[in-house]
Amino acid sequence: MRNNYSNWFIEVSDSVKRESPPDMIKVTELNSWFEIHQNSDRGLYSSIYRYPNEDPYVGGVISDFYVDLDCEKNPDRARKEAVALVKTLTKDYNIPEEIIRIAFSGMKGISITIDHEVFGVEAQADLPLIWKSIIKYLVSKLNLKTVDTKVYERRRLWRLLGSKHQKSKLYKIPLTFTELEKLRIEEIRKKAIRPRPQPFVAPQASPVPKAVSLFQEHLKKIEGWKQKRKESFKDSDITSLGKEDPPCVQKLFEQGAGEDMRNLSLFQLAVYWSQKGLSEEEIVKLGHQFAKHCKQDVSPFPEGEEIEKTVHSAYQGVQDGRYSLGCSSEALAAFCDRDNCPFFNPLRQQMMKVGEPITYDEWREVITKNFPDLWIYAEACASTVAILLIKDALPFALVLQGVPGCGKSTTLSFFDDFIHSHRTDKFTPASFVSHAPQKSEQELEKVDLLPKLKHKVLITSDLNPLFGLIPERLKENLSTLTRVLDGRGLTTESGIHGTRGYSGDYMFTWIAATTPIPYTVWNLFGNLGARMYFYEVGTERKTVDEHLAEMRKSTYRQRVEECNEATLRFLKNVWQTGEVNWNPKEDPEEILRRIIQLAQLLVRLRGKVNVAVKEDYSGEKTYYSTPTIEHADRAREALYNLAKGHAIILGRKQLTMKDLPIAIEVTLSSAPYDRVNAFKYLLRKEGSATTSDLMRDLKCSRRTAIRSMKTLEILELVDLEKTPIETEAGTRTGYTMQLKEEFNWFSSRKFRKLWGVKKIEPKHIELSERTEVVERLTSFEEMFKGGENRVNG
Repeated sequence: MRNNYSNWFIEVSDSVKRESPPDMIKVTELNSWFEIHQNSDRGLYSSIYRYPNEDPYVGGVISDFYVDLDCEKNPDRARKEAVALVKTLTKDYNIPEEIIRIAFSGMKGISITIDHEVFGVEAQADLPLIWKSIIKYLVSKLNLKTVDTKVYERRRLWRLLGSKHQKSKLYKIPLTFTELEKLRIEEIRKKAIRPRPQPFVAPQASPVPKAVSLFQEHLKKIEGWKQKRKESFKDSDITSLGKEDPPCVQKLFEQGAGEDMRNLSLFQLAVYWSQKGLSEEEIVKLGHQFAKHCKQDVSPFPEGEEIEKTVHSAYQGVQDGRYSLGCSSEALAAFCDRDNCPFFNPLRQQMMKVGEPITYDEWREVITKNFPDLWIYAEACASTVAILLIKDALPFALVLQGVPGCGKSTTLSFFDDFIHSHRTDKFTPASFVSHAPQKSEQELEKVDLLPKLKHKVLITSDLNPLFGLIPERLKENLSTLTRVLDGRGLTTESGIHGTRGYSGDYMFTWIAATTPIPYTVWNLFGNLGARMYFYEVGTERKTVDEHLAEMRKSTYRQRVEECNEATLRFLKNVWQTGEVNWNPKEDPEEILRRIIQLAQLLVRLRGKVNVAVKEDYSGEKTYYSTPTIEHADRAREALYNLAKGHAIILGRKQLTMKDLPIAIEVTLSSAPYDRVNAFKYLLRKEGSATTSDLMRDLKCSRRTAIRSMKTLEILELVDLEKTPIETEAGTRTGYTMQLKEEFNWFSSRKFRKLWGVKKIEPKHIELSERTEVVERLTSFEEMFKGGENRVNG
C-alpha cells in the first residue's frame, strides 16, 4: 500500500542561496509555489528529501532514488554513462524503463530519479547514507566517472523540472530513454531553450523484488556500519569536554570539508560551538575561517550569506533545544581519533582537567615565588620527564640526593598526578616482574610494575630502603635495575611460575629521591655500569630572616599545591609538542663535544676503585684496587638525552649552550662524595690545588686529602707532584694536583660560567671520613679482593 507523504514538508529556494531559517512548504503546495516563481532567472530548487515537520534536521526523511551525472569538459560522456546506468537498472534489477525519470539539467548534466516505492522504502534518518551506498556500488560495478556522489545529504537541493538555469538560461527538461540514447548533448540542449512537458505519463510505481533486495542489502550494510560505530563511540554530548575541543572537531575545522559535506560540516560545527557557549557573532567568524579550508573546486563556498544563515539556523536550534552534537555525528566520523580523545582515553580526560597550558617562564615564576631554592631541581625533573617525547630515546633515571629536609620530596611532589606518570612510595626491583606464589599468572600480569611504566615517568620519593640493603640483596636489585633501565623489558625465572617477563620497547624515565648513598652502592655501580644519575640538592642552611620570610607566605601545603598545579599545566604545554624526532645534525658541534667531555669525566669520577692511605715509621703508603672504568658511550647518550629534554621544555628541538648546565650538574653529582668534592674544589682553584689547600678549605685531615688526591690520580683525572708540607709533627709528605690536559676545559672561564661554581660543603668530606673509618675495620685482603696495587709515599 502506497504511503502518503503529501502532508510532509520540503524546503524550497528561489536561487542557490537558501533562506535561513529555511523556507519550508508542504509537498502539496509545491506546484503553486512553482507557478509563482516560474519566471525566476536565479534557479528554482526544492529539497530532494521530504521532512515530517518544518525542521529539516529532525526525524526520518523520504525521497526518490536519485542520481546526478555531469562532466564539464565532456557533457556527452555523462549522457553515455546515464544510458549505461539505465540499462543496468532495467536489465539487472527489473525496474521498468517507463518508471525511470530522466532529465537534462539545463547546463551540462543528466539526472535520473526513480520513485521510492520501487525500492519499498519507508522514511528513515539514514536514507541519504543508503542511497549513497547503492550508487557507490553501481559506480564501482559500471566504472562510472561522471556520477556525483557528493549529493547524498539530508538537505540537498534539487533543481525543479521546468525551471530555468541561472547561467545557461536553458531549462531543465524531461527526456525519454530513447532521446537520451540517440541524441547527442548538443541536440538535447536545443530542446532545452524552452520548457517542455513530460513526454509520457509514468505508471503507478510499485515494489520491484530485485530493487527491494538491492535496497535491503545496503540498508543492512549501513545498519551494520552504524552498529560498529555505536559500539565504538559513546553516546555522549561532546560539549562535556570543557574548553578544549575534541580532536575530531579540531581536525574538521583545520582541514575543511569537500563540496558534498561543506554545509553539513559547517552546520554541525555551528551546533557544537553553540553548545559550547559561543555567541552567534563568534560562530560566524569561525565559520568564515572554516570556509577558507574547504574545497572550492567547482562551486565557491560560501556564496552570499550562506554562512550567516547556516549559523543562525544551528544557533537558534540549539537555543530551542532541538539540536545537539554527539560522537556519531556524520561530519565528524572521518576525523575520529580515539587514542587522543578524552571520551576514550582516560589520560586525555585527566589532561583536560589540568587547566590551560602555561609557558616555561610562567611555570618558573610560580616555583621561584614559592620555593626559590628548588627551581633548578624542578627544572631538572621536568627535563627528565620530557625525554619521554624523544623518539628512540633510552630510559633515564634522575635521583635527587641530599640530606633530610632539603626539599627533594617537595620537588617530586610538584609532578604528582601527571597523566604520564606512575607514583610509588614503596619500591622493590622484584615488583617489575612479579613471581608472588599466592597469585595466578593472570593476577600477576595485573600487578607487574614494568607494563605500568611503559612510556611514563616513575616517581619514587624515597630510595633509602633500596640502597640500605645488605650487599648481596643490593647487588641483585641493582642488577635488575640495570636491565630494566636498558629499556628492552625484563624476563625472570622462578620455580613457581617459570619464565615470566616482557620484551620490546619499555621506555620510561624515573625521578626519585634519596639521602646520600653509602660508598658500597657506588662500588656496585662501578661493577654493573650505572644507569642511574644523580643531582645533589643544595645544603645551604637558611638564615633566621629567610625562615621568617617563608613563614609569612602561604602554608607549605598551599604552596606545594600551587606549584603542582603550575607544573601540570606546564607539562600539558610541553606535551602539545608531540613526539620529537631529534636531528643531531642540527646540534652545534661544540656542544656535542662538551657533552662527550662530560661523559668521559663522569665515567672516570664514578669508576670503581678502593684507595687507602696508611702511614708507619717508613712514611706514607697508598693501597688501591685495580680501577674499573666503563666506556663513555652510555653516559654520553644519557647526558645528551637530558640536554635534549631541557631543550624541549624550553620549546626547542636543537641544543644551545643553555642546555649544558644541567648536564654539568648531573655529571658532578653522579659519583662518590669525596671524589666529587675534591674535584669540584680543584675546578674552583682553576685546575691546581695542594694537600694543604684541601686540608684548610675542606677542613679534612692530611690522610683524607691525600686519599682523595690519589683516587683522582688513579682514575686518570689529575697528575700529582710531591710537595712537602709543614705540620705540628714536622715536615710531612704532601702533593700538588694538576688537572690533566685533556680536561683543561673544566678549568676554563667558559666552563666556570656555565657551572656557576657551587659552594663546596665540608660535611661531605666528613662523610668520607666516616667511610674511611669503616674501611679501616675491613681487612686489606677483603677490601682489595680481585687485585691489589701499592704506591709508596
